[in-house]
Amino acid sequence: MPIIKIPNLKKGIVFTVKGPFAHFRKFYSQTSALSYAIPPRTVLSGIVGAILGISRGEVYNLMQPPFGFFVLQVISPIRKITLSANFLSTKEEYFKKLILKKGRFVFFDSTQNRTQIPMEVLVPEPPSVSLKFKVTIWHRDVHILEELKKRLKEGKFYYPIYFGISEFLASVKFDGVTESAIELNEYEGEINSVIVEDFVEGRLIKPGNKVNMEYVLVYMNSDFSAKAHSNVIYSERAEPISLKVRYAIKWEDVIWVPYELIDSLKV
Repeated sequence: MPIIKIPNLKKGIVFTVKGPFAHFRKFYSQTSALSYAIPPRTVLSGIVGAILGISRGEVYNLMQPPFGFFVLQVISPIRKITLSANFLSTKEEYFKKLILKKGRFVFFDSTQNRTQIPMEVLVPEPPSVSLKFKVTIWHRDVHILEELKKRLKEGKFYYPIYFGISEFLASVKFDGVTESAIELNEYEGEINSVIVEDFVEGRLIKPGNKVNMEYVLVYMNSDFSAKAHSNVIYSERAEPISLKVRYAIKWEDVIWVPYELIDSLKV
């Protein structure tokens, strides 16, 4: 018997999200815009919510256990670069009446109150031209899965999909349904998904197996306050990670670990 329970295991929806740039701002980043190297679980909830047209006020609760469950797999190697983002204040005091400037009318002086802030941006490691992440979702409500599958196949989304900020648009491709998925207890071997540290029981030594870890926001409340964080293990090279874990899911030729806190999944 599995130690945890994923509802509708054979009806999960698998899709790939890709785009040239991404920025997933770290929750503690203030004076500079630092980015996670992978999408936090809350971003996956937002992507599904955008596809289905679910409001921000309800999507986080609706997509968290015991209702929604996710897996995230890094498909393309990732690297970070730092850019300077230009910000212009649009506060009322900086707006002026209609004035004539250099032969044309303007409503405010765009040379005033500009700020440059360093911003980390995720880009694909050459020769890849896009960041790619494979997402799997299971949900207690079968109707949500059916509607998501329909919209993914038709390419009809309620809102545009983007990677963290609206300037970094992304595209989505339907990959399939987890009809062949099986559960594995006490699995030991290569894992293709990101791994929440709750699941880890031991590391297997493998030469050249580089492992990365980030302290990531996992769950969020409906008022957008943080609910739970965790260390998440991943490979920025998009390579399998050799670990011993308490629970895993096998689908086709890949092994995944849920992008969840294990206490929220116990039977």
